[in-house]
Amino acid sequence: MESKSIWQSCYSNNLSPQATATGLNIYDSAFWIWFGRLNPLETYWLITNPGKAYDVYLNFRQGDVSSQQRFGGAINKDEDGTNQNAYKHAYIAALNNKMWGTTVAYTIMNNHEGGPPPASGTSSLPLASQMDYWNNKLGIDTQNDCGCEGEALRNLIQSKINNGYGRRIVGSGLVSGILNLTTSTNLDND
Repeated sequence: MESKSIWQSCYSNNLSPQATATGLNIYDSAFWIWFGRLNPLETYWLITNPGKAYDVYLNFRQGDVSSQQRFGGAINKDEDGTNQNAYKHAYIAALNNKMWGTTVAYTIMNNHEGGPPPASGTSSLPLASQMDYWNNKLGIDTQNDCGCEGEALRNLIQSKINNGYGRRIVGSGLVSGILNLTTSTNLDND
């Protein structure tokens, strides 16, 4: 069954672009592009939690936009290993935490990384995975600690990224580099 028809089955036959039961705007073509790029864990979870699907998408979009506003430009690109990407992961995780709590936020973000980290910790994982799990946790913990939202949350997460609380990869790339603290002086990959 095509993904769109799965979602359409959540709706009545009326022509309302917004489904009252799920909040999903089935006419938003950007949602379908995003949905088509998800990994199987993300897709399955969203299909089984249709009431959260569109809000998860909006949280990811807010993370993209906010990270571009705060770190974007010719020098700082949103790619793994940059402060912009660390901020984006932390902010999206914080938004999901604010909306649904810690357990659901971890589920969404762990699914994004391909599943929960091993019980033994992340040290045996590739550096890119260690970095993303760290930054996701930073966002969830930050939102739990401050209880804030909006500009206050964005400012606090950016401050934490600029002051070494996030993780990024420096050196010879995502595979053979080293995991380092984020600071305001290492905005891009070294």
